[in-house]
Amino acid sequence: MRIFFLLFYFVTTSVSIAQESLINFSEDDLKFLRYLQKTKQYHQFETYFRYVDPEDQSFTVRNELLYLKAGNAYYQKNLQLAADLFLDVNRGFSRYEESRFFAAYCLSHSNKVKESEQLLEDLIIEDPIIKELKDFQQAGNALLSRDLNKFRGLSKNFTYQHYALMGEEEKLIDYYQELKDFKPKSMVLAGLMSAVIPGSGKIYTGKVGEGIAALLTIGVLGTITAENYIKAGLGNYKTIFFGSIFSVFYLGNIYGSMVSVKVYRQEFNETIDQGILFSMHIPIRNVFLK
Repeated sequence: MRIFFLLFYFVTTSVSIAQESLINFSEDDLKFLRYLQKTKQYHQFETYFRYVDPEDQSFTVRNELLYLKAGNAYYQKNLQLAADLFLDVNRGFSRYEESRFFAAYCLSHSNKVKESEQLLEDLIIEDPIIKELKDFQQAGNALLSRDLNKFRGLSKNFTYQHYALMGEEEKLIDYYQELKDFKPKSMVLAGLMSAVIPGSGKIYTGKVGEGIAALLTIGVLGTITAENYIKAGLGNYKTIFFGSIFSVFYLGNIYGSMVSVKVYRQEFNETIDQGILFSMHIPIRNVFLK
């Protein structure tokens, strides 16, 4: 019986100590979480974090834990979760502004540019570098929204004097110029061109190989159809067979040329957006993660 009570006392005491250690999260625990994150042991980070509730901690520790967990989600490209966690970081915490900038970037990357813009708009900043970073991020959002007039206004605040920003400021100017100079190709014109000369509509959209292939295929089918028509007449089964195939390819060539214009626009916009988002990402890390 005595052994039973001793065992019971040992177990309950160990649980109490474990609970106490989780409630009183130490600086060593925080250092260990930072180490796991720095060494990209994200799964181990989540496992360790599972045993602590940030709400049970002091103000500083709670916000540090939320910041670290948000960073873990960010590094794993779970950007919506990262944004939510960064937004939970309280004003007064040393990394509050940084958390707001990362949250805004995550929202922009998640196609929530308006929410990102509102978040940045609400930030009141005095530090000149961070203030310029805010203008830079808002300029990036303006490009993502294709608001070129707004970008021009914000880009006037680029000083090109801060190493953390200057390179990406120049890139945003380049993306602005590309968007300004971009001439959307016409779907109607592409269709008409391919109706007159098969494949020319695709060449017009930059798909030279596809255009030449379409021209050769339709040309061969048209030639075979015409030869059979001349030799055997319209009612001959070969004329009907090759004529049907020719018609399918010919009409498909017109439709495909029109679709290729849409794809051309999408590819251009996706490439530009990826470049803008990448440029928006770098200065935040340069400024805050020194």
